[in-house]
Amino acid sequence: MKETIAGHMITIINDNLEVCKSGRCGLYIDSIFYPANEEGIILIPYLSKERLDVPVVLVADDFADLNYLPYLSEENYELKCSYFYLPEIFIRRNAQAKIIASPRLFLNNRELVDLKFL
Repeated sequence: MKETIAGHMITIINDNLEVCKSGRCGLYIDSIFYPANEEGIILIPYLSKERLDVPVVLVADDFADLNYLPYLSEENYELKCSYFYLPEIFIRRNAQAKIIASPRLFLNNRELVDLKFL
């Protein structure tokens, strides 16, 4: 399992160490089926609340297996901003202060976009 910007990315591998890409390949979590795409990737969106030891049913063609995922993360946004200014400018009367700001937006500790150019 790998965390991406879009959610948790999972692939199912069969006994021959091949990625399951068939039409009936995926997993069930809380009665919701998450199918594999044409590359065999299953994408599970982030949850509103973190869960540990999540029961899942892995499905690959005629085979199904009850298993557990160690965790499913919640969606967590964070905005960080660095800035620079000359403190002397605040002492001068009627002076305009120039401030350089560099905001950064993160989703689950991954930077989403470079906000410097927005």
